[in-house]
Amino acid sequence: YLHLDSARDVSPGIADPNGQKMEKNPLRDARVRRALSHAINRDALTERLLSGQARPAGQYTPTGLPGSNPRLQPDKYDPVLSQKLLKEAGWGDGFSVVLAGSNDRFPSDAQVTQAVGQMLARIGIKTDVQTMPAAILFSRGSKLEFSAFLSGWVGTGDPSSPLVALMASYDPKKGMGPSNRGRWSNADFDATLEKALRTLDTDKRNALYGDSAEIAVKDMGV
Repeated sequence: YLHLDSARDVSPGIADPNGQKMEKNPLRDARVRRALSHAINRDALTERLLSGQARPAGQYTPTGLPGSNPRLQPDKYDPVLSQKLLKEAGWGDGFSVVLAGSNDRFPSDAQVTQAVGQMLARIGIKTDVQTMPAAILFSRGSKLEFSAFLSGWVGTGDPSSPLVALMASYDPKKGMGPSNRGRWSNADFDATLEKALRTLDTDKRNALYGDSAEIAVKDMGV
């Protein structure tokens, strides 16, 4: 997943195409976040860099497992659509971003981050890729030092795990969103997730998890 700073007007790793700091953060616009998603060739990543030992993901729980949503599929690689979305959002000339990633956590993690950076560059997003040990990445990410960083989630096996940790609005008192380092927040998502967490019937609870995921995916929470 790519965590993107969707909360702050001024974000530390965002600049104009010439490298000048900006007072506006394009990642706050869901159209820009979706443009980045369609710029990523997931099939190429899984087949070439990950030797076919991975599958493109369109949601937070693997397809077919309890809590997954059959309506959610991986975004298609479509750089033309990406550029269209950027123009619609007012960023047709692009911008530059620092993209951070780990270099010791997953197989080929640094290479995947570099490849994603190159894909974003093809749609006009000048990308400065910086990789580092995961311990440093997460420590700095928790201090909100990044505008964008790439990582992965190893959950508990329960579908609530990534939804609570990565997607819920950050609220330490409630224990919600502890790993939400992009500070994405959506009231409908939070309400649906909280309803799921209070639901005892397994099938109804898993359906609500799927509904929660759909809200987050449509708004490009990550």
